[in-house]
Amino acid sequence: MKVTLLAFGGLLVAASFCACNNNNDNTDTSNIVNSTDSMFVMKAGMGNTAEINVAHLAITKSSDSAILNFANKMIADHTAAQNSLKNIASKYQLNVPDSVDAAHAQMQAELSLLSGRAFDSSYIHGQVLDHQATIQLFQTEGTGGNNGDLHNYADTTLPKLQMHLDLANSIDSTYHP
Repeated sequence: MKVTLLAFGGLLVAASFCACNNNNDNTDTSNIVNSTDSMFVMKAGMGNTAEINVAHLAITKSSDSAILNFANKMIADHTAAQNSLKNIASKYQLNVPDSVDAAHAQMQAELSLLSGRAFDSSYIHGQVLDHQATIQLFQTEGTGGNNGDLHNYADTTLPKLQMHLDLANSIDSTYHP
């Protein structure tokens, strides 16, 4: 009888440890990726790639120092953002595309046909529109995403995106007063 009670007591202790362990695992859902997170990774990756691609185009086509400085900043900042996103996404087996969507591919094709002031004007105005959309995307991740790492990435990247938008607006105002 003593052996049975000791064995039963041991089982209860083991079960309580397991139950405690399971409760802790089930309450932390910040590492789960939801559909908002997955869509964010895809769109942010394509957006970073698009920014880098058109910035390289701007460096070859523009002679405006403000445009050239902006393009160099876009290459540096969006390359760093893309690398950071890839590091986070790899932890959750998410693919960060190095391609662009059809709209950005078309925009790049149209920009490649322009030169001079027409190029500069179209490029910087496109940057204003793209950064407005990107800020909205990052805000959506902040409010609708579930993954803590992606949420943090969105929150820490937003101020830089806002700075990009402000700078693009400032340059755009010289082309579209």
